Amino acid sequence: VISDDVDDQLLFIDTRAKTLLGVAPLASPRGLAFERDGSLLAITAGQVQRFPVSATAPFLGAGTMVIGEGLAGPRRVLLAPSGNLLVSDWGRSHQIKVFSPQGRLLRAVGRPGGEQVGAYDELRMQHPLGLALDDQSRLWVCEDEFLPKRISVWDPADGKLLSAFYGGPQYGGGGRIDP
Repeated sequence: VISDDVDDQLLFIDTRAKTLLGVAPLASPRGLAFERDGSLLAITAGQVQRFPVSATAPFLGAGTMVIGEGLAGPRRVLLAPSGNLLVSDWGRSHQIKVFSPQGRLLRAVGRPGGEQVGAYDELRMQHPLGLALDDQSRLWVCEDEFLPKRISVWDPADGKLLSAFYGGPQYGGGGRIDP
């Protein structure tokens, strides 16, 4: 399933057969994640909803609200092995927010604020987007930002920054030599 926020729809695709199975309308779709039972978590219109889906019929049933408040501009959702939901949030936040399986806000990772002017604060994220948990339960966050390009590693349990990797503003084919 792919979210298409330009046309406000989800695309159901059979990747093996390389065919489009169907399309389902959904307002302002963003991040998607499947739960263990096959239900689809989808960010839609600033909220996280749960939808029953079927592999045989590309159709969205009626959604159930999972997270209806506490988000300013959600972008991606990640389901942790514990059942908690991690949501990258923009707006005034620019943090990763951790929610219980019932949708209760447990904590935020990173200092709120977003874009920075002045001295750089490594505890603030700028446009956190890609999320992943590794085999040590560390949270990896890729920021959709160029000044600086950063991938950061956090402890999602206490929100502590563990490491950060920075890259130059221009990658690939830019004719720059890495000193």
